[in-house]
Amino acid sequence: MAKDYSEGRFVAYGAGPDGPRVGWLEDGMLHSDNGTWLFRVDGEEVYGAGGDLVGFIEDGVAARKGNGQFLFRLEED
Repeated sequence: MAKDYSEGRFVAYGAGPDGPRVGWLEDGMLHSDNGTWLFRVDGEEVYGAGGDLVGFIEDGVAARKGNGQFLFRLEED
């Protein structure tokens, strides 16, 4: 069953199991800690600030559509 990441609060981390904290996701809006990026999350889909679909979240890891480039990793807060 797919997880709905658009509700609740999650912490976003960089690459790898010990990746640094890079932001937070709350009620569908993902903000970076340094204010440089913003994503909207709807279920397991990740959208850019302009509304374009940029990637998908699978098992807590977000990757770009097409090339699979790592975006961030989520853990429940």
